[in-house]
Amino acid sequence: MDYAGRVLLLDAGESRLHAFDKNGHRLPIGHIAVGPNSLRVNIDQNRGDIMVFEQSGAFLKISANTRMPRTYEWTPDKHRFAPLAIRTAVNVFTRIRSLGHDSVLALLPNELLFLIFQHL
Repeated sequence: MDYAGRVLLLDAGESRLHAFDKNGHRLPIGHIAVGPNSLRVNIDQNRGDIMVFEQSGAFLKISANTRMPRTYEWTPDKHRFAPLAIRTAVNVFTRIRSLGHDSVLALLPNELLFLIFQHL
């Protein structure tokens, strides 16, 4: 289960990964093929990556927010783990804010800016 209450189910019989919301409704994540010897699935709480571990020690990594939206949620302390696109957007926003004192971004308080970053 992840921070949003979603449940990931590893179906080794069908070699598929399924996802359900906290109310039990199936989430559309597309067909994610996993090996027949897959043992478990985890979500990296810092990075938001979905990891499927196999009996052989191999694993499948599904990058954050690619198949299932919002597996990664930005916070200041998790910024270093953010996917490159999110880190880049945050860096551009903060540079514009610090360099453009007459921009609208310069007027936003940090708390509001952090809320915006959480929705990237």
